[in-house]
Amino acid sequence: MKTMCVFFDTEFTSINPHVDQALISVGLVTVDGREFYAELSDTWQKSMCSTFVLNTVLPLLDGGGARLVEAQVALLLREWIEGLGADEVVLASDAPQFDWHWIAEIFEYHDQWPQNLRRRPNRAYFRHPQHQDRFDLALTEYWQKNGERQHHALVDARSLRYAWHITNRKWRHLASGRIVLAAADKIMPRIADMAQEYFGENLEQVILHGSGAYPEKFREGNSDLDIAIVLSDAHRNSLSFWDFVDLVNEQFPNGPWKKVDMVPNTRASIERRRNFELCYEGQVTRGIVYYDCGKDFIGEVLSYDAARADVVSKYISQAWRWVALTTPNMESATWSVCRSACRALHALLVNHEIDVSPKALRWNLPALYMTARCLYPELETVRQFVYRLPENLAHFDYLDSPCDDLDIYDMETTIRNRRQLIASSMKIVRRAEHILGLKVSGSSESNRVLRKLDMDYKLRNLPVVE
Repeated sequence: MKTMCVFFDTEFTSINPHVDQALISVGLVTVDGREFYAELSDTWQKSMCSTFVLNTVLPLLDGGGARLVEAQVALLLREWIEGLGADEVVLASDAPQFDWHWIAEIFEYHDQWPQNLRRRPNRAYFRHPQHQDRFDLALTEYWQKNGERQHHALVDARSLRYAWHITNRKWRHLASGRIVLAAADKIMPRIADMAQEYFGENLEQVILHGSGAYPEKFREGNSDLDIAIVLSDAHRNSLSFWDFVDLVNEQFPNGPWKKVDMVPNTRASIERRRNFELCYEGQVTRGIVYYDCGKDFIGEVLSYDAARADVVSKYISQAWRWVALTTPNMESATWSVCRSACRALHALLVNHEIDVSPKALRWNLPALYMTARCLYPELETVRQFVYRLPENLAHFDYLDSPCDDLDIYDMETTIRNRRQLIASSMKIVRRAEHILGLKVSGSSESNRVLRKLDMDYKLRNLPVVE
């Protein structure tokens, strides 16, 4: 699936929300330089304009062939967006809270919404302060050269594209309009070739996704290079896959990423939830495809709401499975139960369409709980169980080896309090399941495991902690 970012800007009669406002002009520019500009002739009058607009914006208007009635703008802009050749177009502005509703209103009023336009805009900014500073400096540099045209909608859109390019010098701009980490684009064709040779006809797709495909999310030295290897159903669970992962990491040990992280998938599992972008599968389908076997997908694709419900149920099932397979004598028991509790809270947040993929939130149990608690007050009943789980181990996603025995670093973590942690995690998962109105089969398995744990305690002559 090809996704394209398009920078845009609008000019309108007044920023004052207490007076009648109307759209004057709109300008858009793609990352590869294609442009659209129009001025509206039937939506506004000079009497509606603020002093700033009269003195600064109106003198910059092109007039002539750029002047169109609103219905023409809606039709031509729809045709332009649909003609960009992207499966999905995302509009980005430095102030979407002011600019986006004008675009949305034009399309909705005239029933011209482009088939490939996402219904939510992006904001052109960088989360990393150093990158945002570079972006701001690039904007300043642009306006030093083009200041006399500032507040012309198309010129303003060009400024965002210019600053984005300057900030992302380490990013390569693909022909599709996507921006990708240059170091990743250099090795991805080679990884795709290795996968073809290794898996043969069992390989269906090789997809770069995650932060490597999105410049605003990548954190040098901390982010992984995420690659989905899509295999035939029969080959997905082959042990040889992990040999291939080791082979790739040996071949490409150095890069701005923390490690090359690959996960086996099937086409059906990815395509099934493709309409819900807040889950792993939905994000993979929006990645950059470096190899495709060319076979058409034939199978079920869930609607947005059905995919969301499916993901929520899947997360609760995973939470039960992880806690059910944990025993007090496991070396990584604490790691497992923290992961289970986090997954249960993921289900609650995803049910409210909250993205849980950012690392600052993903496995941070207290942060997940406080966020979910704002949406579900009934979670107050499990507060004590959340804070009984060790906070530092809930951040295991930042650790070098999350599968290591984390408990051995705390000599006081005994079989007894490991069981308390398992019970605490089960309380959280069961509460989340109840709030969501689900009844997942894993809960009976978890009860069976707890009964087994009680027997373990009796064999060790230890008191059973309720």
